[in-house]
Amino acid sequence: MTTEAAYSNGCISFAIYPDGAGTARVVARITEEALQDHFRATGSATHLMQVFGANQATIVDKALERFAQAPGFPVLLRSADF
Repeated sequence: MTTEAAYSNGCISFAIYPDGAGTARVVARITEEALQDHFRATGSATHLMQVFGANQATIVDKALERFAQAPGFPVLLRSADF
């Protein structure tokens, strides 16, 4: 799975496509804390991105689930979401 993702200000921002590939994208975010607590990431941006990539399917699925619950609202995944 490929994604558009970037680390900034304690979060990784990434694109999700609620209506499928090739449709409008939504930018979601996952906190550094969630990556550390649930996916064993360390504090370096490089490692956070690696951990995100290794767990991307799970993270994207959760982001899509959150978006479906509240369309039109920002998607921010925190530790409590996992």
